Amino acid sequence: MKDRPAFYLNENIAIRLADLLSQKDIKSVHTLRVGNQGASDEAQLEYAATNNYVLLTHNRRHFRRLHNRWVQNQKSHAGIVIVRCAEPDNLAERIHAFCDQMYPGLTSPFCVAPPPLIPPVADTPQ
Repeated sequence: MKDRPAFYLNENIAIRLADLLSQKDIKSVHTLRVGNQGASDEAQLEYAATNNYVLLTHNRRHFRRLHNRWVQNQKSHAGIVIVRCAEPDNLAERIHAFCDQMYPGLTSPFCVAPPPLIPPVADTPQ
């Protein structure tokens, strides 16, 4: 089985998510913790690629465009995961599910949005 990826959390992601991912044995680092706040999207992706991190962001439009440009220029990166804004607890669950269910079938470079979590269906008495 493919190892879980390490994530680079873009500055628009709550810093608390790094701690929640750590509790799930998912390595991550936040933009603020490495001193890259305010850097351009290109610089953020460059940092992630250089350090073999999958970049996690809410910034769909810019990073999809950037991913496409990198692919056209035959530049590689470990991947980009785009998520909608949500509570850090919910995002941690989604990233955990992504690592176990979606990531093993992906080939870098990729730019994906994992599906939302489907809440378990409660048993209904019959």
